[in-house]
Amino acid sequence: YLPHLHDDNLTMGDCLSSPPNENPDSADSSQRLLSTDQEEEQREIMERSREPIIKVCEDAEKLLEDAQREALNQAIITSDKGKELEAQIKEAYEWKAHYQQPTLEFSLKVSQLFRSSEEHFTFLSAQSTAECQSEADAIVRELLDLRTHLGPILLPLSMKNAFFREKVTLKSDNDKNREFRLDCIQFFEPILFYGNVRGRAHELVKLYVFQLVEASKGPPFMTFYVERTCPMGEFYHCLCFFCEGNIRGQFHIYGQRCPSYWEVRQLVLENAKQTIEHVISGGSKPLPDTICVTVLPAPRNPGPINL
Repeated sequence: YLPHLHDDNLTMGDCLSSPPNENPDSADSSQRLLSTDQEEEQREIMERSREPIIKVCEDAEKLLEDAQREALNQAIITSDKGKELEAQIKEAYEWKAHYQQPTLEFSLKVSQLFRSSEEHFTFLSAQSTAECQSEADAIVRELLDLRTHLGPILLPLSMKNAFFREKVTLKSDNDKNREFRLDCIQFFEPILFYGNVRGRAHELVKLYVFQLVEASKGPPFMTFYVERTCPMGEFYHCLCFFCEGNIRGQFHIYGQRCPSYWEVRQLVLENAKQTIEHVISGGSKPLPDTICVTVLPAPRNPGPINL
C-alpha cells in the first residue's frame, strides 16, 4: 500500500533500542550475583531520581483532567434523539444492581447502548456544527460517567477499553469503485501504549486511535494514534501513526496542550484523504508530510483495542 515509506533513509531513532544482551557464561556465579545486585541498586537509584519528575507529571495530569472535565461539563444535549440516548445511559446505572459480573446478557446490553451512541455520534459529526459537536461531547461525558459507575469488575479493560466515536466513509474522486473507512475511537482513559492497563502520568499512553481501512479488505493499513508522555515533567502530546512494514512516525506535535477530539479528527481526515490518493495512484501522489518516520526492527503491537 505505502511503498514510498519503505525507505531506510527516512528513519529517525525513537528510543526503541534495547540494552545489549549479556552472556551469563562469561562470569562465575558470584560475579553474576554481584552484577545482579548492582543492577538492582542502579534501578532503585534511577527510580528515586525520577520521583520528583513523576510527581510533577502527576500534578500536571490532575490539572489536565480537571480542565478536560470542565470542558465536557459545558457541553449540552439539545436534540430529541440526544435526550433519548441520555435517558438510556442513565437507566443503565441500574445494571450494577442486577449484575455482579459481565455475563453474556450484560455484554449484549452494553454493546447495544454503545452501538446506539456510535450511530448518533456519526450523525452529529456529519452535521459539522458547533451545537452538534457539543452534544456529542456531552454524550461522551455521560458514557465516561457510566463506565466509572459500573466499575472495573463489570466493565474491565480486557472486555472494553474504548468506544467508537464514529465511522467515516471516504472515497476518492479518482476511483469511485474503491471505498475506504476511517474508524474513530476514543479510549476510556489513558492506556499504556504497548499494553492494556491505565498508564501512569509519566508513561507513554494512547488517548485516541483512528484506523484507516479499505472497506473490501480486512485489517487497517494505517492507524493514527494520539499519544502522550511526560519525560521531563512536561506533557508531550503528538499525533503518530503505524502502518504496514513495521513503520512508525509522527504527523503533528501538540506539546503540552491536549488537543480536542474535533481538532485531531480534522487533521486525521486530511492525512487519511491524502494517504488514500497515494494508494489509489500507486504511489505517484505524495504521502502526507511527516515529522519523522522510523522503520522498526520488528513488529510492535501498540496493544489491544477492545470495543
